[in-house]
Amino acid sequence: MIPTRDRIHLLRQTLGSVLAQNGVEFEVIVIDDGSSQDVSAVLVQVGDDRVRLLRNDDSMGVSAARNRGIEAASAPWVACVDDDDVWAPDKLRSQLDAAVASGRSWVYVGAVNVTPRLRVVAGAKPKPPEEVVSRIRAVNFVPGGASGVLMRRDLALRIGGFDGAFHHFADWDLWMRLAEDGPPAWVPRPLMAYRVHQSNMAIAGPGDVEADMRLFSKRGVSVDRTPIYRWLGWWARRGGRPIKAIRYLARAWRVNAGDYSVGELMRDSAYIARESAERFRLRYLKRIIRRPLISGRPGGDPKWIAEAEQWVESLRSDSQRH
Repeated sequence: MIPTRDRIHLLRQTLGSVLAQNGVEFEVIVIDDGSSQDVSAVLVQVGDDRVRLLRNDDSMGVSAARNRGIEAASAPWVACVDDDDVWAPDKLRSQLDAAVASGRSWVYVGAVNVTPRLRVVAGAKPKPPEEVVSRIRAVNFVPGGASGVLMRRDLALRIGGFDGAFHHFADWDLWMRLAEDGPPAWVPRPLMAYRVHQSNMAIAGPGDVEADMRLFSKRGVSVDRTPIYRWLGWWARRGGRPIKAIRYLARAWRVNAGDYSVGELMRDSAYIARESAERFRLRYLKRIIRRPLISGRPGGDPKWIAEAEQWVESLRSDSQRH
């Protein structure tokens, strides 16, 4: 199912990647969560009878929209995809095969980050299921948010679906509850792409992430705040807010410096030094530390990125033709 609200320019491409799934029978449920735009017109243009539309006259939030889609689904397996993410054409088939082979009830895939124009900028192989489960109540190692997981519909309904009390971590909260039922299977390939852009939720409201951490704490879940603060720092950097980025990175260091790898420490320290140089006009130091936030070359595992670029390139070419 695809929850959407006022982003039909992104929805078209997401929907196209879902309809391109091969080797599997499926239906697509688009949940219009109170859009002011005409989502139905997009579906008419698509003209595919596998797609049906549900509409909330008033926005109920992404968790409620996802849950409505799960309840309305008729298939035994369900998968969510946000309206700005895209899938590789063999994502669902690969996940179903992994589920059958392992006898498990939920499956995640690997992911890459892409620009609004579908240029791959980062990606690496995810952690294996055993490590995901062993640390699920501290760190969310499931990549791609809600867009990377396939799960049994009956299990999702039985454990209550997505919790609307969370702003950003409703997916992580659901993974915790899924893990209580049993470990996931995985497909260690880059089969979904997370689009990084200025309207991403994390850029729009980092304060809500702090609220989610407090909610976890109230529920007795001790999440590791260091990677979360580093994540917020990364988003602040992407949003052009270096002072906030420095504050979050410094907070990550104070919470638990031992969680840093040498590479992470060097990258964050270089960023802080570069931005400090900019602020205080230390031009000589600025010349020494020139590394950009996103260079012309993607960051991460080159083989992993190369595999993703093959199918992402085909989506980009299709969108340019249309």
